[in-house]
Amino acid sequence: IENLSQGDVLVFSYIGFKTFEVTYTGQAKIDVVLEEEAETLDQIVLVGYGTSSKRQATSAVGTIKGKEINNTIASNPTTALQGRLSGIQVESFGGQPGGSANVFIRGINSLSNADPLYIVDGLFVDNMDYINPRDIEDISVLKDAAAAAIYGSRAANGVVLIKTNHGKKNRDLEVTFESRLGVDSP
Repeated sequence: IENLSQGDVLVFSYIGFKTFEVTYTGQAKIDVVLEEEAETLDQIVLVGYGTSSKRQATSAVGTIKGKEINNTIASNPTTALQGRLSGIQVESFGGQPGGSANVFIRGINSLSNADPLYIVDGLFVDNMDYINPRDIEDISVLKDAAAAAIYGSRAANGVVLIKTNHGKKNRDLEVTFESRLGVDSP
């Protein structure tokens, strides 16, 4: 880091870890080890501009953890949302098992396009049906204008933020197979 003066304070922080501060004394190398803060990890919610604690969040944000999704029989993330959060309406058309569905956040807000804005790991996507529900770490739904303001008019119908699981260092290859058989009636 350039342009540091002696006495400047460097702050290191990451979700799920305690914040660590170091006073710069001219050293060329600084070793930092962050301690886990596991008891607060469940209390953090993802909002449009970063993260916030549940207690400090002022906007309407609903969160579903990956463990909850894995406990359901859902072929795609859209159907995993059904009945899990208040203010979310999921309608499937055609009645085909595994078929796509429409998501409405706090009702239909537009005459033309009522789809929410989908963001997967920071990237804008058209829909989230192609994502394996087992690969999801959590889904946050930003339901009001305050939470979605950073995304502008594209977020007029709400925002669905999806954070997926990532590979872990020094872990063995893991292969899973899943097969389901069911009946879906309209």
